[in-house]
Amino acid sequence: MTCSILLLITLTSCVCGSFPPAGTFVVNVTQSSYQAEENEDITLEWTFTPKPDSSNSLNIFCELIIDHKASVLYHLHEGVEVPESQDGQFAGRVQCDRDVLREGRLRLHVSRLRTEDSGLYLCEVSTTYGGSVGKSRLNVTASDRPEDETQKPTSQGATTCHCRLGAFVEKRTFYQAEEDDDITIGWDSRTKTDMSSTNLVCFLQSEPLKRLYELVNSVEVPESQHQQFAGRVQCDKDALREGRIRLHLSRVTTDDSGHYRCDLAANYDKIMRRWVLETTEHFVLNVTSHGENSDVLLNTPKLTEG
Repeated sequence: MTCSILLLITLTSCVCGSFPPAGTFVVNVTQSSYQAEENEDITLEWTFTPKPDSSNSLNIFCELIIDHKASVLYHLHEGVEVPESQDGQFAGRVQCDRDVLREGRLRLHVSRLRTEDSGLYLCEVSTTYGGSVGKSRLNVTASDRPEDETQKPTSQGATTCHCRLGAFVEKRTFYQAEEDDDITIGWDSRTKTDMSSTNLVCFLQSEPLKRLYELVNSVEVPESQHQQFAGRVQCDKDALREGRIRLHLSRVTTDDSGHYRCDLAANYDKIMRRWVLETTEHFVLNVTSHGENSDVLLNTPKLTEG
């Protein structure tokens, strides 16, 4: 009888000792804050204990919090990435180092930083042992390096500007219009790919930023659009299927003038864990009042439809 009791105590001790006590799962940050300049790349890192038994039991949900609004940075569900839940702001710019997850480390590489990426980042990690949240703050400042701008007219009457910022060369198209005109903004992809799963986000780079248009997993997100553009932007879905981006902006106003940025990511390759097509386009819109002479005489570019 004594031997049976000792055996039971020993077995119980072994079983209980094989699992961490409840509430011991912890997510820690390697840095509480990060500092970077726009267009730089950065790695955000968290650690968590205990390490997962397998990646299939791992769930990760990271988001950016700005003024009580959440934007999904990265989502992993039971070891499988869920790119369609990612906010269009981060589409094609975030990669997770999957090799270090089994070591209890979460490393997210964010490329081509923007000032609007600044804010508080929360990452919730959960396994069969439990879950916890780690947080870090990122501050992205505008680059103070001078731009070298060269302008030349295109054959279609628009002006194209090649702007050099550090090691990056950006191509900008200028559009000219009068109040109440309708214009079409667009570009063609040189890479032929499946556009059925497309993320597209366009901003007017004002202060604060104003979202012109957003498409997530080929579904429009009108609620994210700034009220200034509400009901005035349409995307040509037929052209999109052919690899051509066409945004029709109606009844333009002088308030629409400014510098715009559009980020496109299409056709996510789950094997390679990357977007097949990634591109960023810049354009400038100048809207004048009726009868006003513009300092820059440009025509709205004629976009090919074939």
